[in-house]
Amino acid sequence: MLRLIELPGIAEVEKLASARGGLWREDDPERVALTDRVSVSLFGITEDDTYRPEPVFTDFLTPADRIEFARYQFVSVDRFPYARKAHDKATDAWYAWEAQFNILYDESIADEDRAKFWQVLGIDGTDERGSQLCCFHAFSRQLIVVARGLLPGATMTPDASGRRASPDADTWGQAMAAAAKAFQERKRA
Repeated sequence: MLRLIELPGIAEVEKLASARGGLWREDDPERVALTDRVSVSLFGITEDDTYRPEPVFTDFLTPADRIEFARYQFVSVDRFPYARKAHDKATDAWYAWEAQFNILYDESIADEDRAKFWQVLGIDGTDERGSQLCCFHAFSRQLIVVARGLLPGATMTPDASGRRASPDADTWGQAMAAAAKAFQERKRA
């Protein structure tokens, strides 16, 4: 079992996250820099690398159709079937990607089931008292990406020798397409 707290840099982040007096602020540039540095050294990616922007319908319109769509308040998306099809496909891929992280956000999942999930992955995200680390949420998406092999270049380097994964659009696109296909197959089953 891999104890997260024993990995280089995690104790420093945990000290900041668990300090009394509110030293942990999501928008604090120093906290973000520290967390990103530790994340890259351990996983090759940051938490931000695990997010994808949700597709916006107008991004799939031609420039002329985008103007028409903006001009009229009640234009139906059905008027642009080429864009709707592309948008629906991109939206399915986005949902498939985010479905990889449901264990983190689905409130209907019991804490015991979440604990079993991490145990199956071989990850212990607790402190010496058995309580979940206060900084665990800052690394949980990266842990899932690494454990499931979702992004090329994202690998676990427990000695903190990791380097920034170089995301190229084709490789990331292939990873997203594979995630979408797996999601659709599970949905059909």
